[in-house]
Amino acid sequence: MNFAVVRLHPQAPAAATSITQTGVYAGGCIGPLALGGVATVAGYPTMWMAAAAAMVGAAGLMLLGSRLLKQG
Repeated sequence: MNFAVVRLHPQAPAAATSITQTGVYAGGCIGPLALGGVATVAGYPTMWMAAAAAMVGAAGLMLLGSRLLKQG
């Protein structure tokens, strides 16, 4: 992913990769905390469904971002 980001933004590779890395680390921190709370309250099947929904949502946002970058 970092290679693709740098390739799209060669004029500012550090700034471009810092944004993607922030997302990776924020997700790695917040995801387990949030999903642990969901598992505690609603059980593991619901937690797995929430994780799947979050991944589908993230994929949709990546596609949207890609299209916006190609337009602008």
